[in-house]
Amino acid sequence: MPPQRLDSFTRAYIEAALWSTTDNSDEQGGEPLDANYGIDDIAPETMELMIEDCADFQERYAELLSESGIDDARAGHDFWLSRGGAGSGFFDEDTIDEEFQDPLQEAAQSYGEFDLYLGDPDADGEVFIHGPPPDWYRSHRKPAPAVSEARRPMIRSRLEARSASIKARFIDRKRLGEMMSPWGGDGDGGIGPVGSYYYGGHVYPDPKWVEGAIAQAESYIPKAERGEHGWTKKDARDLRTIVAGLRYYLEHDYPAGSASPRAGEVRSPPRPRYAGEADLPTTNINWRDIPRGSKVELVGHSYVVTKPDGTRASVYWSGHDAAVAQRTLDSMAQAGARGQRVPLPMPRGFHGALRPGQKRRR
Repeated sequence: MPPQRLDSFTRAYIEAALWSTTDNSDEQGGEPLDANYGIDDIAPETMELMIEDCADFQERYAELLSESGIDDARAGHDFWLSRGGAGSGFFDEDTIDEEFQDPLQEAAQSYGEFDLYLGDPDADGEVFIHGPPPDWYRSHRKPAPAVSEARRPMIRSRLEARSASIKARFIDRKRLGEMMSPWGGDGDGGIGPVGSYYYGGHVYPDPKWVEGAIAQAESYIPKAERGEHGWTKKDARDLRTIVAGLRYYLEHDYPAGSASPRAGEVRSPPRPRYAGEADLPTTNINWRDIPRGSKVELVGHSYVVTKPDGTRASVYWSGHDAAVAQRTLDSMAQAGARGQRVPLPMPRGFHGALRPGQKRRR
């Protein structure tokens, strides 16, 4: 037989079948098939059935597999073990969250068992590994798509509910700011500005921006769970920690409570935690967007820019350019202390981060 070109899911599925099935060469069951046989020793008609099952499972349960974040090879391995009722499989797969284990286990078991055995030597003396008769097997296949279809809305709602159920938890403010810094960026919903304040160890003056940072972090969690943008499950855990910390400070930093003011309610400004904090503007600007001719000053631990038109804004930056931003802002603040308005020379060769889909200008 020519070598089979198989995707990683199918190859792992077949390899699991070979090492978990014995040749029945003695009363104890004999040796595992993979001790003396390989993929190329599987009869062509049996190989076709195995490939068909793998393709069907991956297509039928594509969304569930994607949402679980399981590796393709690991999924193929578990598909074989789970469908045959082995002592391991999707139900105890520790690389995925628990809410995906049972749905994937039930999906695999719906295919039923697939028995392999060694056939008699053929005319050339070769022995092949066989499975069930193809015509019979195809007419008796019994995957039940209703298992996955019924579970998908529940899985999706659990992901969303998990974010909504994150409880407030104390996290050192500076550490929280450090955790938030990689997630900030141009035009963000609050993570960047709030993270910059927290990194300096002080309260953000406007609770609405803290609420915006929470909403932004919550929106990222399902994407990280699914592995979008190269994000990982560790990123998802970090985002949950960020949400928990933000909720803690939203509850404790603002005397009138954590929610936005009700209609007609007048809320007292937050009590300053250090000299000058009450003077911090609530408008924000990324450090790379400061217009030329502005004046920068350091208020407490925050940089505040006064633009040429007289309006003021608090300066923030994101994690990837924190060191460069702070060095530049320090020099601008020193010049501002001398009453100078600097032309804001950005570091040579620095262009900032690209937004998704944005191309670098030549």
